[in-house]
Amino acid sequence: MGADLVIHAAAAFPTHGTAKFIYSVNVGGTENVLEAARTAGVRRVIFISSTTVYGLQEGRGQKEETFFAPIDPYAETKIIGERLFLDAWKKHHLETVILRPKTIIGPGRLGAFQILFEWIANSGAVFILGDGKNVIQLLAVEDFVSAIVLGSRAPCSGEIFHFGTNQYRTVREDLSDLIGHAGTSSRLVFIPRVPAEAILSVLYGLRLSPLAAWQYKSASQDATVNTDKAKLMFSWTPRFSNFLTMRNNYDWYVRNRTELKKKRGNTHRDVWNLKLMKILEWIS
Repeated sequence: MGADLVIHAAAAFPTHGTAKFIYSVNVGGTENVLEAARTAGVRRVIFISSTTVYGLQEGRGQKEETFFAPIDPYAETKIIGERLFLDAWKKHHLETVILRPKTIIGPGRLGAFQILFEWIANSGAVFILGDGKNVIQLLAVEDFVSAIVLGSRAPCSGEIFHFGTNQYRTVREDLSDLIGHAGTSSRLVFIPRVPAEAILSVLYGLRLSPLAAWQYKSASQDATVNTDKAKLMFSWTPRFSNFLTMRNNYDWYVRNRTELKKKRGNTHRDVWNLKLMKILEWIS
């Protein structure tokens, strides 16, 4: 008996290699997944895309129809992947569902939040680009798992959906409460956006910072998406707020910190080698 459902979540991130490599993995890999699914008679394939397809467009409540403005090969290949999935539905009648999540964090998935957690755990300064009054939207891994499960059986195909928490505040408010929860002497330090972005760009080019351009350039912007379509067609409701998502992940990180530091890498599941980013922690 063959597979009935395939979830395509694999992708090369900007830190994983050249644009050529990222295109090879993300586009070539997606083509292979769809071809294998058709050959095997799979009923439905779910594609994990990304809201990075919108680039640096600032705003709250962006809808699925918002125009694309990618700023790196990763986002470009996600757009191509979406088009391949839509074509598979239109041309081959393969059921396809495309999910665009906001930043996913949770136990086992750290990414850039490792930097914040380290600063807080060490009672260091927590550096914020801009004034921290902007709003970002996260997604707890538990909420995204429920979205995938619902997407596997929802009566729809050839559709795109947003996913993110519906409970969020300003960056300043959420991080202040996280420091309070941690009980350390960390403090928020607000740094001018333009010079900070210039420095981070240089560090990234020298492979001394793990933060890709869309990560640090969007850090000071309002960036939320509208999830009404998912709520209507999936009956999906997120359970975790931004703060609860960060709090749970911080607690998990602190409990597993010693063991995690034995594993280095550049994926969302690894502890990153921060190199010169450690200097900021020491100065703070």
